[in-house]
Amino acid sequence: MQLLYSVMFIAGIFSYSYLNIEDEKTVDMLGVVGSCLSIVAYASPLSAMGEVISTKSTASMNFILSLANLLLAIEWSVYGYFLGNMFVAGPNVLGLFVSIAQLALFYVYPNHPAPVLPP
Repeated sequence: MQLLYSVMFIAGIFSYSYLNIEDEKTVDMLGVVGSCLSIVAYASPLSAMGEVISTKSTASMNFILSLANLLLAIEWSVYGYFLGNMFVAGPNVLGLFVSIAQLALFYVYPNHPAPVLPP
């Protein structure tokens, strides 16, 4: 069902952008949609933040994914800055801070393996 909703959402965006005559308005609308989706993608690993804090372990988070998010956020933020495009720079600067928060969790709550109890 989620796939159907996703396809309908994307089809709606493409239809709007194809049928809209005002190019400037279409670019702005696609920029806002893209920025919102980018923010959701950057923040999605933070859904495990409550579990990390309650268990005091980052076992539920992926370090490589958090590090890759940080590196990509830096790259796209710099690129957006040089372009002067807030639709590129804005969500990626936010993603930079979210990625730093994710990596800080790995520092504060290191991933300790569960203790093995003797039989």
